[in-house]
Amino acid sequence: MRRFAAVIPVALGLLVAACAQTIPPMKPGTSFRDCPECPEMIVVPAGSFMMGASEGEAEGMTAGARHHVKWEWERPRHTVTMDRPFALGTFKVTRADYAAFVRETGYGDIEACYRWTGRRLALAMGADWRDPGFAQTDRDPVVCVSWHDARAYAYWLSLKTGKRYRLLSEAEWEYVARSETMTTADARDRPNGFGVHEMFGGVGEWLRDCWHDTYDGAPSDGSVWTAKGRCNDGVLRGASPYSGPQPVRPSRRSRFNPFRRNVDIGFRVARTLDP
Repeated sequence: MRRFAAVIPVALGLLVAACAQTIPPMKPGTSFRDCPECPEMIVVPAGSFMMGASEGEAEGMTAGARHHVKWEWERPRHTVTMDRPFALGTFKVTRADYAAFVRETGYGDIEACYRWTGRRLALAMGADWRDPGFAQTDRDPVVCVSWHDARAYAYWLSLKTGKRYRLLSEAEWEYVARSETMTTADARDRPNGFGVHEMFGGVGEWLRDCWHDTYDGAPSDGSVWTAKGRCNDGVLRGASPYSGPQPVRPSRRSRFNPFRRNVDIGFRVARTLDP
């Protein structure tokens, strides 16, 4: 009996390994949820792209907008290759998604958020993701969340599902955004070439990288870039209703204080797929 008991862990380990080998990888375009409260995810294929602003994108900007752009932030243009597929949220994390996280964990936050006054964004005490100052449904993107809030949500998903959830890297975001090239912020409801919604419209998105002023030394494999960066500044991609009517470049990037909460900033999660 003792010999049998000693064999059980080994046998179970071999069985799990065998089962894992027989599970085929999810194909690009596959949608799934890892739990009823989890956001819908979609598988993005491996591939290569040119990251950073091209000359054509620069020339396409209006003269009035170009003088506000720091082009060195989006250069040098370089090749990035994603060797493996990965998954990301079909939509940005919604109010319902975030509410499930808060209910289950008791996660608290500061009731303060930058709201639009009609002329500028100003800090409003008492505002938070539940009350951003305008009507929302459970299907709308959650806003008034900081970079730290977004990472806490991704960590909760990882613990809940046993899968590796995280925020996207800058390279992953731009790779997906470039499957639908130059567009305007009013195209929020149309899925792009990978089946992902709202890459440009709705609200901006927190990413995982630390801020770098240029792409000198950026990783070429699409991974998160933290080395030699200013990690007291977070990276934001995408656009919001306050971005103006001009076309939105896939290469456009901004830096924000990671503790800041805005009515026009949300996030999307990624998931590393099992090999």
